[in-house]
Amino acid sequence: MSEHTPQCREFVWPRGSFHKTKCSRKGVVERDGKLYCKQHDPLAIAAKRQAENEKFEMKYAANKEKTRRQRAIINACEGIPTEALEAGVVAELLEVLENVSAHLPDCYCGYPTTCGRCRLLRHCAVVLAKAKGK
Repeated sequence: MSEHTPQCREFVWPRGSFHKTKCSRKGVVERDGKLYCKQHDPLAIAAKRQAENEKFEMKYAANKEKTRRQRAIINACEGIPTEALEAGVVAELLEVLENVSAHLPDCYCGYPTTCGRCRLLRHCAVVLAKAKGK
């Protein structure tokens, strides 16, 4: 008489077959009174899926941030010709804005409402702060 070896309880689809068959591996792990091979162990499968999900979430978060930045770049450069962007016009614009802010003295017009020059200087300061992330 041959000795009966406990088999894994899972069913698999053999390559080239249209019918499921019982896994041929030896059952080595018992879960809820059922034997499983190492490949079909429910805890091992859950751990593998958890690791895959964590890896996906990290990749997704990195890709989401990259996509957000790309959209911001596209929106910020709208209306500026590609040739000008390649020539570094954005850096030049920031440099000019810094020079305008630094070289124009504060306006002391004395009007109760600010004049155009005061608004321009304040706007330059605000835009520069945004550009520098402040």
